[in-house]
Amino acid sequence: MLLGLTWVLFVIAQTTTPAPAARDASATDIRARLAAYEKEVQQTGRSDAAALGEIGKLVIEQMRRAQAFRTWSEACGSTAAPDSDNCGPRLWAVLKPTAQPLTRRAEAAAALISRGDLNAASALFDILKAAPPAALAPLAPIIATMPAAQAVPLLIRLSESASSTEQGTACRELGAFDTPEARAALAKVVAANAPGSEPWLLCQISRGALREPDIPPGAIAGYGHTLQGDGLLFAAQTMAAVGDDSARQLLIDLTHRSSMLSRVAAADLLIPLDRDAAIPIVETGERDSQAAVRARALVAELHLRRDPPAEVRRLLLDTDDVVRIQAAELVLENAKRTQSR
Repeated sequence: MLLGLTWVLFVIAQTTTPAPAARDASATDIRARLAAYEKEVQQTGRSDAAALGEIGKLVIEQMRRAQAFRTWSEACGSTAAPDSDNCGPRLWAVLKPTAQPLTRRAEAAAALISRGDLNAASALFDILKAAPPAALAPLAPIIATMPAAQAVPLLIRLSESASSTEQGTACRELGAFDTPEARAALAKVVAANAPGSEPWLLCQISRGALREPDIPPGAIAGYGHTLQGDGLLFAAQTMAAVGDDSARQLLIDLTHRSSMLSRVAAADLLIPLDRDAAIPIVETGERDSQAAVRARALVAELHLRRDPPAEVRRLLLDTDDVVRIQAAELVLENAKRTQSR
């Protein structure tokens, strides 16, 4: 699975009890092989992307054999390693039964979508089309990974919620879909809410992302500075996407305030604009005590497109399974990139 989608599922999974790290007979082998690799790097001063990639492959295969759904579904959603352990049928076995919790069925669908299963998005749409907005809101990041034909109708239903928070959630995602229906839904939320309210601001930012003619240059920055936290980060992301030069300084500012999770997210967005300013924040995130921060830092690390440093290699043995999977995907992607040079 691409690290970005893995991160989405990681965030959703935080609402459930975290699974202990999967362990089986291969764990000792993985630890021993990584120790031998580190010794070789220390002795020669050279990294070996292919050898490290093989260790990453072992990690993903180990995680696919885990008992906890959170672990094996993440690993089965990975496209970095060859398919194994009957992943597709196992995911469908979670997606289909109506007795399964809605969130778990959506997570299984997201993993299938990441694997390129064209039927999973349609199946998830059929499951969610009658769900109330309150049930759709926490799944909005997964819905946003679906094709527009399925995602937009669900996000429009969410935007029609009586809850301003749920309207704002829909607005964040609708800006990624350049369709008449998405544009109309955003305009409808703007018209229904007081200027300066959170859903109004978030929808205006998304309308700016779609370059609606009534959103003047520089307006997104103004909307964003009225918001706080994730709302301001969303504005900075949109500013960068539309080429607003002031996005760089805003993102630099955001890497020095708020929670560590938000700082790492800002650093990730900063990478294309100021790589040198982003790297120290990413590396600090990789050493953080919170698994969610380490996971988010690995998303950013992938975007740095560099040989995995020792701190990242260490995360192949992390205490959190999802962090281990993300580290494994990262070293596998690096091996592929190195091979293609």
